[in-house]
Amino acid sequence: MKILFASLVALSAFAAQNVTNQPTFEVASVKVVDRSSLSLGRGGGVRTTGGPGTSDPGRFSDRADTMRGLLMRAFGAESGQIIYPDKNNRDSYEVVATMPPDTTKAQFQAMLQNLLVERFHLVVHHETRTFPAYELVIDTGGPKLKAAVSQPDDDSKPTGPRTFVGNADVGNITMKEQTTEDLARELGNALWSAQLIQTQDMTAPLPRVVDRTGLTGRYTFTMEFSQPGPPGFTPEPESSAADLPDLFVTLRKQTGLRLNKTAGVPVDVIVVDSVDKVPVAN
Repeated sequence: MKILFASLVALSAFAAQNVTNQPTFEVASVKVVDRSSLSLGRGGGVRTTGGPGTSDPGRFSDRADTMRGLLMRAFGAESGQIIYPDKNNRDSYEVVATMPPDTTKAQFQAMLQNLLVERFHLVVHHETRTFPAYELVIDTGGPKLKAAVSQPDDDSKPTGPRTFVGNADVGNITMKEQTTEDLARELGNALWSAQLIQTQDMTAPLPRVVDRTGLTGRYTFTMEFSQPGPPGFTPEPESSAADLPDLFVTLRKQTGLRLNKTAGVPVDVIVVDSVDKVPVAN
């Protein structure tokens, strides 16, 4: 099984910094920001507005993002697919750009790729690496998930799944009217978070979790589970993690699903050969 990402096209052209005929933003501003001075909400999440598919398709704003985050957005990739040379780099950038309102997502990604090449002298290439993999399947007792039912007077729209790692010892996955395929993706993120806490290595492969449940419904639930801490870490007896089972146990008890480790899968990744920390001035 091979996982390919259409958004990784034409990387060789970017590696050579050949941006001729590439789509560009009408106007774009890029600057370094002090992330610590911003209020970014729970978990320090980045706040972005506008762009294709939003109510403001002609203007994109990203208040504070890391280079890894910008690369993920530009190439439609997950964090583990970005092989970044400086794993400790936490510099943040603000990007504000305008484009024609009918710009497609693919065109927007190409514009952002081009912007990173022009302003940060980005050079990348792609290669195939083997990632650890799991299959999400139904446990022996059957699924325990109950299909979400929207109330007639509920005007709220389904929100995407969220994975929170508030401390080194506690993790949380929250789903609202999402599928088991969404859950599989978040389980991969949770496994990677645990791996990151232990190794402090953001270049480690992102575990792949493939949905093999065959379930087609949408579900709402929250799972809270203990996370392994960094080497030598022991949860305090009174901490919430002391009474929480790990992710694998929580998954089986609360959802009736389980994770089976399987052979690694080949995944296309983006390798950053070089990129400046300070962008070319606007």
